[in-house]
Amino acid sequence: MRKKIARGVDSTIRNAVLAVFGSPQSDSSSEEFSQWRSRCAALYGGGFLSPSPRAAQALRNHYGADQSADFHRLLYSVHSYFLSRLDGKDPENWDPLVDVLGELYQSLVPRLVRHALGEYYTPVRLASFLLDEAGYDGDTSQRLLDPACGTGVFLTLAIERVKRRNAGTEPGRLLRDILRCVHGFDLNPTAAAAACVNYRRALGELAAGVADADIPVYTRDSILDPPFGEPYDLVAGNPPWIRWDHLSTEYREATLPLWKQYGLFSLRGFEARLGGGKKDLSMLFTCVAMDRYLKQGGKLAFFVTQEVLKAKGAGEGFRRFRLPDGTPVRVIQVHDFTGARPFEGAANKTAAVILRKGEEMTYPVPYRVWTKCAGGIESEDCEARPLGGLYGPWQTLPRRSSDVSRLEGNCAYRAMLGANANPYGVFWVDVTAVGRGNRVTVRNLPERGKRPIPPVELEIESELVYPVLRGADLARWSAKPSIHALLV
Repeated sequence: MRKKIARGVDSTIRNAVLAVFGSPQSDSSSEEFSQWRSRCAALYGGGFLSPSPRAAQALRNHYGADQSADFHRLLYSVHSYFLSRLDGKDPENWDPLVDVLGELYQSLVPRLVRHALGEYYTPVRLASFLLDEAGYDGDTSQRLLDPACGTGVFLTLAIERVKRRNAGTEPGRLLRDILRCVHGFDLNPTAAAAACVNYRRALGELAAGVADADIPVYTRDSILDPPFGEPYDLVAGNPPWIRWDHLSTEYREATLPLWKQYGLFSLRGFEARLGGGKKDLSMLFTCVAMDRYLKQGGKLAFFVTQEVLKAKGAGEGFRRFRLPDGTPVRVIQVHDFTGARPFEGAANKTAAVILRKGEEMTYPVPYRVWTKCAGGIESEDCEARPLGGLYGPWQTLPRRSSDVSRLEGNCAYRAMLGANANPYGVFWVDVTAVGRGNRVTVRNLPERGKRPIPPVELEIESELVYPVLRGADLARWSAKPSIHALLV
Protein backbone atom coordinates (compact mmCIF):
# COMPACT_ATOMS: atom_id res chain seq x y z
CA MET A 1 0.00 0.00 0.00
CA ARG A 2 1.31 3.44 -0.95
CA LYS A 3 2.21 5.75 1.87
CA LYS A 4 -0.19 8.69 2.16
CA ILE A 5 0.58 12.09 3.58
CA ALA A 6 -1.87 13.52 6.04
CA ARG A 7 -3.40 16.10 3.73
CA GLY A 8 -4.64 14.16 0.74
CA VAL A 9 -2.48 12.71 -2.01
CA ASP A 10 0.57 10.52 -2.36
CA SER A 11 3.75 12.47 -1.51
CA THR A 12 5.19 11.85 -4.99
CA ILE A 13 2.09 13.37 -6.63
CA ARG A 14 2.07 16.22 -4.14
CA ASN A 15 5.68 17.10 -4.87
CA ALA A 16 5.14 16.90 -8.63
CA VAL A 17 2.13 19.25 -8.49
CA LEU A 18 3.93 21.72 -6.22
CA ALA A 19 6.92 21.64 -8.57
CA VAL A 20 4.66 22.82 -11.41
CA PHE A 21 3.16 25.39 -9.05
CA GLY A 22 6.61 26.84 -8.45
CA SER A 23 7.62 26.84 -12.12
CA PRO A 24 7.42 29.75 -14.61
CA GLN A 25 4.67 28.01 -16.62
CA SER A 26 2.15 28.48 -13.78
CA ASP A 27 3.00 32.15 -13.35
CA SER A 28 -0.09 34.29 -13.83
CA SER A 29 1.69 36.26 -16.56
CA SER A 30 2.52 33.22 -18.72
CA GLU A 31 0.63 32.71 -21.99
CA GLU A 32 -0.14 29.05 -21.18
CA PHE A 33 -1.72 29.98 -17.87
CA SER A 34 -3.75 32.80 -19.43
CA GLN A 35 -5.17 30.54 -22.14
CA TRP A 36 -6.03 27.86 -19.59
CA ARG A 37 -7.74 30.41 -17.34
CA SER A 38 -9.86 31.79 -20.21
CA ARG A 39 -10.99 28.30 -21.19
CA CYS A 40 -11.88 27.40 -17.62
CA ALA A 41 -13.80 30.65 -17.12
CA ALA A 42 -16.05 29.72 -20.06
CA LEU A 43 -16.28 26.10 -18.93
CA TYR A 44 -16.95 26.52 -15.20
CA GLY A 45 -18.35 30.05 -14.83
CA GLY A 46 -18.63 31.73 -11.44
CA GLY A 47 -17.52 28.70 -9.43
CA PHE A 48 -14.13 29.02 -11.08
CA LEU A 49 -13.76 32.80 -11.30
CA SER A 50 -14.71 33.35 -7.65
CA PRO A 51 -14.11 30.09 -5.78
CA SER A 52 -15.55 29.82 -2.31
CA PRO A 53 -13.09 30.03 0.59
CA ARG A 54 -14.01 26.42 1.46
CA ALA A 55 -13.18 25.15 -2.05
CA ALA A 56 -9.89 27.06 -2.16
CA GLN A 57 -8.93 25.75 1.27
CA ALA A 58 -9.83 22.18 0.30
CA LEU A 59 -7.48 22.33 -2.70
CA ARG A 60 -4.63 23.76 -0.61
CA ASN A 61 -5.13 21.14 2.09
CA HIS A 62 -5.22 18.34 -0.48
CA TYR A 63 -1.66 19.21 -1.52
CA GLY A 64 -0.36 20.64 1.74
CA ALA A 65 0.19 23.96 -0.02
CA ASP A 66 0.79 27.24 1.73
CA GLN A 67 -2.44 28.83 2.97
CA SER A 68 -1.81 31.85 0.75
CA ALA A 69 -1.38 29.71 -2.41
CA ASP A 70 -3.39 31.07 -5.32
CA PHE A 71 -6.35 28.79 -6.15
CA HIS A 72 -6.13 29.19 -9.93
CA ARG A 73 -2.37 28.63 -10.13
CA LEU A 74 -2.65 25.53 -7.94
CA LEU A 75 -5.54 24.08 -9.98
CA TYR A 76 -3.58 24.80 -13.18
CA SER A 77 -0.68 22.84 -11.69
CA VAL A 78 -3.00 19.91 -10.97
CA HIS A 79 -4.31 19.95 -14.56
CA SER A 80 -0.74 20.12 -15.88
CA TYR A 81 0.27 17.12 -13.79
CA PHE A 82 -2.80 15.20 -14.98
CA LEU A 83 -1.86 15.88 -18.60
CA SER A 84 1.66 14.61 -17.92
CA ARG A 85 0.16 11.26 -16.88
CA LEU A 86 -1.57 10.77 -20.25
CA ASP A 87 1.21 8.68 -21.76
CA GLY A 88 -1.15 6.58 -23.87
CA LYS A 89 0.29 3.28 -22.66
CA ASP A 90 -2.19 0.44 -22.49
CA PRO A 91 -2.66 -0.77 -18.90
CA GLU A 92 -2.84 -4.51 -18.35
CA ASN A 93 -6.36 -5.98 -18.43
CA TRP A 94 -7.88 -2.66 -19.47
CA ASP A 95 -11.60 -2.69 -18.66
CA PRO A 96 -13.99 -0.53 -20.72
CA LEU A 97 -16.33 -0.42 -17.73
CA VAL A 98 -13.71 1.40 -15.63
CA ASP A 99 -12.83 5.01 -16.44
CA VAL A 100 -9.24 4.88 -15.16
CA LEU A 101 -8.39 8.46 -16.16
CA GLY A 102 -11.66 9.80 -14.77
CA GLU A 103 -10.91 8.12 -11.46
CA LEU A 104 -7.36 9.53 -11.52
CA TYR A 105 -8.67 13.05 -12.07
CA GLN A 106 -11.20 12.69 -9.27
CA SER A 107 -8.40 11.62 -6.92
CA LEU A 108 -6.35 14.68 -7.86
CA VAL A 109 -9.12 17.26 -7.41
CA PRO A 110 -11.02 17.19 -4.08
CA ARG A 111 -14.72 16.51 -4.30
CA LEU A 112 -15.58 19.88 -2.78
CA VAL A 113 -13.66 21.62 -5.57
CA ARG A 114 -15.15 19.46 -8.33
CA HIS A 115 -18.65 20.13 -7.07
CA ALA A 116 -17.98 23.87 -6.83
CA LEU A 117 -16.93 23.74 -10.49
CA GLY A 118 -19.91 21.59 -11.47
CA GLU A 119 -17.75 18.60 -12.45
CA TYR A 120 -19.82 15.43 -12.11
CA TYR A 121 -18.25 12.61 -14.07
CA THR A 122 -20.73 10.17 -15.58
CA PRO A 123 -20.56 6.70 -14.00
CA VAL A 124 -19.65 4.19 -16.71
CA ARG A 125 -22.62 1.91 -16.08
CA LEU A 126 -24.99 4.87 -16.21
CA ALA A 127 -23.56 5.91 -19.58
CA SER A 128 -23.95 2.32 -20.81
CA PHE A 129 -27.58 2.37 -19.66
CA LEU A 130 -28.25 5.53 -21.68
CA LEU A 131 -26.74 4.00 -24.84
CA ASP A 132 -28.95 0.94 -24.31
CA GLU A 133 -32.03 3.13 -24.00
CA ALA A 134 -31.06 4.99 -27.17
CA GLY A 135 -30.82 1.67 -28.99
CA TYR A 136 -27.13 1.99 -29.88
CA ASP A 137 -25.52 -1.42 -30.49
CA GLY A 138 -22.41 -0.54 -32.52
CA ASP A 139 -23.98 -0.58 -35.97
CA THR A 140 -21.42 1.14 -38.24
CA SER A 141 -24.21 2.71 -40.29
CA GLN A 142 -24.92 4.84 -37.20
CA ARG A 143 -22.54 7.73 -36.49
CA LEU A 144 -22.28 8.86 -32.84
CA LEU A 145 -21.13 12.15 -31.30
CA ASP A 146 -20.59 13.09 -27.67
CA PRO A 147 -20.33 16.91 -27.81
CA ALA A 148 -19.25 17.19 -24.14
CA CYS A 149 -17.19 14.02 -23.94
CA GLY A 150 -15.14 14.65 -20.78
CA THR A 151 -12.67 11.80 -20.43
CA GLY A 152 -14.50 9.81 -23.11
CA VAL A 153 -16.81 7.41 -21.26
CA PHE A 154 -19.46 7.35 -24.00
CA LEU A 155 -16.80 7.09 -26.71
CA THR A 156 -15.05 4.05 -25.22
CA LEU A 157 -18.37 2.30 -24.66
CA ALA A 158 -19.38 2.99 -28.25
CA ILE A 159 -16.06 1.64 -29.57
CA GLU A 160 -16.48 -1.55 -27.55
CA ARG A 161 -19.95 -2.04 -29.02
CA VAL A 162 -18.68 -1.50 -32.58
CA LYS A 163 -15.89 -4.02 -32.01
CA ARG A 164 -18.25 -6.56 -30.48
CA ARG A 165 -20.90 -6.27 -33.23
CA ASN A 166 -18.30 -6.39 -36.04
CA ALA A 167 -15.94 -8.97 -34.55
CA GLY A 168 -15.25 -10.73 -37.87
CA THR A 169 -14.49 -7.59 -39.86
CA GLU A 170 -11.03 -7.10 -41.39
CA PRO A 171 -9.00 -4.98 -38.88
CA GLY A 172 -8.17 -2.16 -41.30
CA ARG A 173 -11.79 -1.73 -42.29
CA LEU A 174 -12.96 -1.96 -38.68
CA LEU A 175 -10.52 0.79 -37.68
CA ARG A 176 -11.73 3.04 -40.49
CA ASP A 177 -15.35 2.43 -39.48
CA ILE A 178 -14.67 3.35 -35.83
CA LEU A 179 -12.76 6.52 -36.72
CA ARG A 180 -15.60 7.51 -39.04
CA CYS A 181 -18.44 6.66 -36.66
CA VAL A 182 -17.40 7.63 -33.10
CA HIS A 183 -16.50 11.28 -32.43
CA GLY A 184 -16.17 13.56 -29.39
CA PHE A 185 -15.86 17.27 -28.57
CA ASP A 186 -14.97 19.00 -25.31
CA LEU A 187 -14.24 22.61 -24.43
CA ASN A 188 -11.74 21.57 -21.75
CA PRO A 189 -8.41 20.69 -23.41
CA THR A 190 -7.44 18.58 -20.39
CA ALA A 191 -10.57 16.46 -20.73
CA ALA A 192 -10.19 16.22 -24.52
CA ALA A 193 -6.60 14.97 -24.13
CA ALA A 194 -7.76 12.32 -21.65
CA ALA A 195 -10.56 11.29 -24.03
CA CYS A 196 -8.01 10.84 -26.83
CA VAL A 197 -5.97 8.49 -24.62
CA ASN A 198 -9.06 6.51 -23.63
CA TYR A 199 -10.16 6.36 -27.28
CA ARG A 200 -6.79 4.87 -28.24
CA ARG A 201 -6.98 2.38 -25.37
CA ALA A 202 -10.44 1.30 -26.49
CA LEU A 203 -9.10 0.68 -29.98
CA GLY A 204 -6.60 -1.79 -28.50
CA GLU A 205 -4.49 -3.48 -31.17
CA LEU A 206 -6.27 -1.50 -33.88
CA ALA A 207 -4.52 1.65 -32.61
CA ALA A 208 -1.09 0.58 -33.88
CA GLY A 209 0.16 3.21 -36.31
CA VAL A 210 -2.75 5.63 -35.69
CA ALA A 211 -1.44 9.19 -35.22
CA ASP A 212 -2.84 11.30 -32.38
CA ALA A 213 -4.11 13.79 -34.96
CA ASP A 214 -6.28 11.04 -36.48
CA ILE A 215 -8.17 10.34 -33.25
CA PRO A 216 -11.56 12.13 -33.79
CA VAL A 217 -11.70 13.91 -30.43
CA TYR A 218 -11.50 17.68 -30.70
CA THR A 219 -11.14 20.62 -28.32
CA ARG A 220 -14.20 22.62 -29.30
CA ASP A 221 -16.95 24.75 -27.79
CA SER A 222 -20.01 22.85 -29.00
CA ILE A 223 -22.21 25.91 -28.44
CA LEU A 224 -20.14 28.76 -29.89
CA ASP A 225 -17.82 27.09 -32.42
CA PRO A 226 -19.33 26.58 -35.90
CA PRO A 227 -20.25 22.96 -36.74
CA PHE A 228 -18.19 20.99 -39.22
CA GLY A 229 -18.72 17.69 -41.02
CA GLU A 230 -21.95 15.78 -41.50
CA PRO A 231 -24.66 15.54 -38.82
CA TYR A 232 -24.88 12.41 -36.67
CA ASP A 233 -27.43 9.63 -36.19
CA LEU A 234 -27.01 9.70 -32.41
CA VAL A 235 -25.83 12.53 -30.13
CA ALA A 236 -25.28 11.19 -26.61
CA GLY A 237 -23.65 12.43 -23.43
CA ASN A 238 -23.83 14.52 -20.29
CA PRO A 239 -23.81 18.25 -21.18
CA PRO A 240 -22.56 20.88 -18.70
CA TRP A 241 -25.00 21.98 -16.01
CA ILE A 242 -24.39 25.63 -15.09
CA ARG A 243 -27.03 28.12 -13.98
CA TRP A 244 -27.36 31.26 -16.09
CA ASP A 245 -26.47 33.43 -13.11
CA HIS A 246 -23.31 31.34 -12.49
CA LEU A 247 -21.97 31.77 -16.03
CA SER A 248 -19.12 34.20 -16.51
CA THR A 249 -20.15 37.63 -17.80
CA GLU A 250 -18.24 37.02 -21.03
CA TYR A 251 -19.95 33.70 -21.71
CA ARG A 252 -23.39 35.12 -20.95
CA GLU A 253 -22.83 37.90 -23.47
CA ALA A 254 -21.41 35.51 -26.06
CA THR A 255 -24.31 33.05 -25.80
CA LEU A 256 -27.18 35.51 -25.23
CA PRO A 257 -28.21 35.64 -28.93
CA LEU A 258 -28.51 31.84 -28.91
CA TRP A 259 -30.68 31.77 -25.77
CA LYS A 260 -33.02 34.17 -27.58
CA GLN A 261 -32.81 32.33 -30.90
CA TYR A 262 -33.95 29.06 -29.32
CA GLY A 263 -36.78 30.76 -27.41
CA LEU A 264 -35.37 29.95 -23.97
CA PHE A 265 -36.09 33.41 -22.56
CA SER A 266 -39.86 32.97 -22.56
CA LEU A 267 -40.53 35.08 -19.44
CA ARG A 268 -40.36 38.84 -19.10
CA GLY A 269 -39.91 41.42 -16.36
CA PHE A 270 -41.36 40.57 -12.96
CA GLU A 271 -41.78 36.82 -13.58
CA ALA A 272 -38.23 36.41 -14.85
CA ARG A 273 -36.77 38.23 -11.85
CA LEU A 274 -38.74 36.22 -9.30
CA GLY A 275 -37.21 32.82 -10.01
CA GLY A 276 -39.02 31.71 -13.16
CA GLY A 277 -36.03 32.62 -15.29
CA LYS A 278 -33.49 30.30 -13.62
CA LYS A 279 -32.14 28.81 -16.84
CA ASP A 280 -29.50 26.09 -16.98
CA LEU A 281 -26.83 25.82 -19.67
CA SER A 282 -27.86 22.20 -20.30
CA MET A 283 -31.05 23.57 -21.92
CA LEU A 284 -29.15 25.66 -24.46
CA PHE A 285 -26.60 22.89 -25.02
CA THR A 286 -29.38 20.40 -25.80
CA CYS A 287 -31.08 22.74 -28.27
CA VAL A 288 -27.83 23.52 -30.08
CA ALA A 289 -26.87 19.84 -30.21
CA MET A 290 -30.22 18.87 -31.73
CA ASP A 291 -30.11 21.71 -34.23
CA ARG A 292 -26.48 21.58 -35.41
CA TYR A 293 -25.23 18.06 -34.86
CA LEU A 294 -28.24 15.74 -35.18
CA LYS A 295 -29.54 14.58 -38.55
CA GLN A 296 -33.23 14.49 -39.42
CA GLY A 297 -34.72 11.38 -37.82
CA GLY A 298 -31.74 10.99 -35.49
CA LYS A 299 -31.85 10.54 -31.71
CA LEU A 300 -30.39 12.62 -28.89
CA ALA A 301 -29.79 10.98 -25.49
CA PHE A 302 -28.66 13.34 -22.71
CA PHE A 303 -28.55 13.60 -18.95
CA VAL A 304 -30.18 16.94 -18.11
CA THR A 305 -31.61 18.70 -15.10
CA GLN A 306 -35.18 17.60 -14.40
CA GLU A 307 -36.17 21.28 -14.30
CA VAL A 308 -36.10 21.26 -18.11
CA LEU A 309 -39.31 19.23 -17.89
CA LYS A 310 -40.75 20.14 -14.49
CA ALA A 311 -40.07 23.84 -13.86
CA LYS A 312 -43.00 26.11 -14.64
CA GLY A 313 -41.10 29.06 -16.04
CA ALA A 314 -37.50 28.03 -16.60
CA GLY A 315 -38.29 25.14 -18.96
CA GLU A 316 -41.25 26.65 -20.80
CA GLY A 317 -39.31 27.74 -23.87
CA PHE A 318 -37.55 24.38 -24.08
CA ARG A 319 -40.87 22.52 -23.93
CA ARG A 320 -42.02 24.03 -27.21
CA PHE A 321 -40.01 21.18 -28.73
CA ARG A 322 -39.43 23.04 -31.96
CA LEU A 323 -36.17 24.32 -33.44
CA PRO A 324 -35.83 27.85 -34.88
CA ASP A 325 -36.36 26.62 -38.47
CA GLY A 326 -39.64 24.95 -37.47
CA THR A 327 -38.28 21.40 -37.18
CA PRO A 328 -40.27 19.50 -34.52
CA VAL A 329 -38.69 17.35 -31.79
CA ARG A 330 -40.39 14.50 -29.92
CA VAL A 331 -39.50 13.12 -26.49
CA ILE A 332 -39.42 9.33 -26.78
CA GLN A 333 -38.57 8.38 -23.19
CA VAL A 334 -37.59 9.96 -19.88
CA HIS A 335 -35.87 8.34 -16.90
CA ASP A 336 -36.16 10.36 -13.69
CA PHE A 337 -33.20 9.65 -11.37
CA THR A 338 -33.98 12.37 -8.81
CA GLY A 339 -34.70 9.79 -6.12
CA ALA A 340 -31.71 7.62 -7.05
CA ARG A 341 -28.99 10.32 -7.04
CA PRO A 342 -26.68 8.59 -9.53
CA PHE A 343 -23.88 11.18 -9.41
CA GLU A 344 -21.42 10.85 -6.54
CA GLY A 345 -22.19 13.28 -3.72
CA ALA A 346 -24.60 15.36 -5.82
CA ALA A 347 -28.21 16.23 -5.01
CA ASN A 348 -28.94 17.41 -8.56
CA LYS A 349 -32.31 16.48 -10.06
CA THR A 350 -31.06 14.20 -12.82
CA ALA A 351 -33.15 13.06 -15.76
CA ALA A 352 -32.18 11.04 -18.82
CA VAL A 353 -34.10 12.24 -21.85
CA ILE A 354 -34.21 10.65 -25.31
CA LEU A 355 -35.53 12.74 -28.21
CA ARG A 356 -36.01 12.24 -31.93
CA LYS A 357 -35.54 15.08 -34.41
CA GLY A 358 -38.22 15.59 -37.05
CA GLU A 359 -41.25 14.13 -35.26
CA GLU A 360 -44.13 16.09 -33.71
CA MET A 361 -44.40 16.02 -29.93
CA THR A 362 -47.16 13.79 -28.53
CA TYR A 363 -48.46 13.03 -25.04
CA PRO A 364 -48.42 11.12 -22.77
CA VAL A 365 -44.66 10.55 -22.62
CA PRO A 366 -43.30 7.28 -21.14
CA TYR A 367 -41.66 8.38 -17.89
CA ARG A 368 -39.84 5.96 -15.59
CA VAL A 369 -39.13 7.06 -12.00
CA TRP A 370 -36.10 5.52 -10.23
CA THR A 371 -35.68 5.51 -6.45
CA LYS A 372 -33.31 3.98 -3.91
CA CYS A 373 -34.45 0.92 -2.02
CA ALA A 374 -32.97 -1.66 0.35
CA GLY A 375 -31.70 -3.79 -2.54
CA GLY A 376 -30.27 -0.91 -4.61
CA ILE A 377 -32.65 0.99 -6.89
CA GLU A 378 -36.11 0.25 -8.24
CA SER A 379 -38.30 1.86 -10.88
CA GLU A 380 -41.95 2.57 -11.61
CA ASP A 381 -43.45 3.15 -15.05
CA CYS A 382 -45.34 6.42 -15.25
CA GLU A 383 -46.68 8.80 -17.88
CA ALA A 384 -46.07 12.54 -18.17
CA ARG A 385 -48.43 15.24 -19.46
CA PRO A 386 -48.22 19.05 -19.39
CA LEU A 387 -50.34 21.04 -16.95
CA GLY A 388 -51.95 24.41 -17.66
CA GLY A 389 -51.21 24.46 -21.38
CA LEU A 390 -49.16 22.72 -24.04
CA TYR A 391 -45.85 24.11 -22.71
CA GLY A 392 -46.69 23.77 -19.03
CA PRO A 393 -44.68 21.81 -16.45
CA TRP A 394 -45.06 18.06 -16.68
CA GLN A 395 -47.09 16.14 -14.16
CA THR A 396 -46.14 12.46 -13.81
CA LEU A 397 -48.46 9.80 -12.48
CA PRO A 398 -48.47 5.99 -12.57
CA ARG A 399 -49.97 4.67 -15.78
CA ARG A 400 -52.95 3.29 -13.93
CA SER A 401 -53.92 6.82 -12.83
CA SER A 402 -52.59 9.08 -15.55
CA ASP A 403 -55.57 11.48 -15.71
CA VAL A 404 -54.20 14.86 -14.58
CA SER A 405 -57.21 16.96 -15.56
CA ARG A 406 -58.33 17.12 -11.91
CA LEU A 407 -55.10 19.00 -11.08
CA GLU A 408 -55.76 21.79 -13.56
CA GLY A 409 -57.65 25.00 -12.91
CA ASN A 410 -57.17 28.40 -11.31
CA CYS A 411 -54.78 28.74 -8.38
CA ALA A 412 -55.39 31.22 -5.58
CA TYR A 413 -51.65 31.48 -4.87
CA ARG A 414 -48.95 33.31 -6.78
CA ALA A 415 -45.52 31.69 -6.64
CA MET A 416 -42.62 34.07 -5.96
CA LEU A 417 -38.93 33.71 -5.26
CA GLY A 418 -39.14 35.95 -2.21
CA ALA A 419 -35.97 37.17 -0.49
CA ASN A 420 -32.84 36.20 -2.42
CA ALA A 421 -29.92 36.03 0.02
CA ASN A 422 -27.17 36.10 -2.60
CA PRO A 423 -24.29 36.37 -2.01
CA TYR A 424 -24.64 34.04 0.98
CA GLY A 425 -21.32 35.18 2.41
CA VAL A 426 -22.88 38.61 2.98
CA PHE A 427 -26.51 37.97 3.87
CA TRP A 428 -26.29 34.74 5.89
CA VAL A 429 -25.20 35.50 9.46
CA ASP A 430 -24.75 34.07 12.94
CA VAL A 431 -26.15 35.97 15.90
CA THR A 432 -23.23 36.08 18.34
CA ALA A 433 -24.72 38.30 21.05
CA VAL A 434 -27.95 40.04 22.05
CA GLY A 435 -27.55 43.63 23.19
CA ARG A 436 -29.81 46.11 24.88
CA GLY A 437 -32.97 47.35 23.24
CA ASN A 438 -33.28 46.23 19.66
CA ARG A 439 -29.58 45.55 19.03
CA VAL A 440 -27.86 42.25 18.19
CA THR A 441 -24.30 41.42 17.20
CA VAL A 442 -23.97 39.35 14.02
CA ARG A 443 -21.12 37.77 12.07
CA ASN A 444 -21.37 37.10 8.34
CA LEU A 445 -20.59 33.61 6.99
CA PRO A 446 -18.16 33.90 4.05
CA GLU A 447 -17.40 30.17 4.28
CA ARG A 448 -21.02 29.43 3.25
CA GLY A 449 -20.76 31.22 -0.07
CA LYS A 450 -18.80 30.91 -3.29
CA ARG A 451 -17.19 34.35 -3.34
CA PRO A 452 -14.14 35.57 -1.41
CA ILE A 453 -15.77 37.92 1.12
CA PRO A 454 -14.05 39.28 4.23
CA PRO A 455 -15.51 38.36 7.65
CA VAL A 456 -17.26 41.15 9.58
CA GLU A 457 -18.77 41.24 13.08
CA LEU A 458 -21.04 44.18 13.87
CA GLU A 459 -23.89 45.33 16.10
CA ILE A 460 -27.08 46.11 14.12
CA GLU A 461 -30.85 46.46 14.57
CA SER A 462 -32.56 43.17 15.47
CA GLU A 463 -35.53 43.83 13.14
CA LEU A 464 -33.18 43.33 10.17
CA VAL A 465 -32.29 39.75 11.18
CA TYR A 466 -34.55 36.76 10.49
CA PRO A 467 -34.13 33.00 11.09
CA VAL A 468 -33.55 30.95 7.93
CA LEU A 469 -35.05 27.49 7.47
CA ARG A 470 -33.07 25.47 4.91
CA GLY A 471 -33.59 21.93 3.67
CA ALA A 472 -30.73 20.78 5.88
CA ASP A 473 -32.62 22.12 8.91
CA LEU A 474 -35.65 19.89 8.34
CA ALA A 475 -36.14 16.52 10.01
CA ARG A 476 -39.15 14.32 10.52
CA TRP A 477 -41.72 16.28 12.53
CA SER A 478 -39.24 19.06 13.35
CA ALA A 479 -37.68 22.19 11.89
CA LYS A 480 -34.84 24.01 13.61
CA PRO A 481 -33.21 27.01 11.86
CA SER A 482 -29.42 27.02 12.24
CA ILE A 483 -28.54 30.38 10.71
CA HIS A 484 -30.07 33.82 10.16
CA ALA A 485 -30.46 36.14 7.19
CA LEU A 486 -29.88 39.86 6.99
CA LEU A 487 -32.84 41.48 5.20
CA VAL A 488 -32.46 45.24 4.90
